[in-house]
Amino acid sequence: PRPDCLPEKRFLIDPHLPKVSGSTKIEAQLRQINSKIHIFGHTHLAVDYVADSVRYLNWPLGSFRERQHQTRIVSGSGILLLYDEARGFADIQPTFWSYYYSQYPRDANICLLAPWVRRVYNALGLSVDESIQAQQAALRAKDPNAIPFPQYPENNSADIYYARTAKQYKSWRAPPYDADDF
Repeated sequence: PRPDCLPEKRFLIDPHLPKVSGSTKIEAQLRQINSKIHIFGHTHLAVDYVADSVRYLNWPLGSFRERQHQTRIVSGSGILLLYDEARGFADIQPTFWSYYYSQYPRDANICLLAPWVRRVYNALGLSVDESIQAQQAALRAKDPNAIPFPQYPENNSADIYYARTAKQYKSWRAPPYDADDF
């Protein structure tokens, strides 16, 4: 998919993910054949959004651990029925990252690590540029909207967010599966 189907590196625990995901060559091929939808995988981050008139969709099942976090929207509400002959294509499904980027455009000048990323980096002993981190942390302390971090809509918990979306889009979901299904 396009490189912007991934969250910014400052939100990713694995900083190498952008090196193996996102391709301008595949994006060019999509444009050449005038594709209206691009279904992709590999990243294990649920995404469903439209960019430049193309719908980009990743609805990952994920591993057991991932089903507790980044693929929770899938495991909590079921596999997506993307197309139904009577109804056509499913509506855009709300996902954590699609919601965030609908509110806040990407900004390559921001490199303040998300708190969850910093905790992992510190635990692993990975180094970061502390001067930039301190400078941007001070800016965020003055105005949290200057450097936003993702949160669920209306400051809801993950449980409330996923329950609402599962109920709202139930007709487009297969029943949730159990770990025994694999």
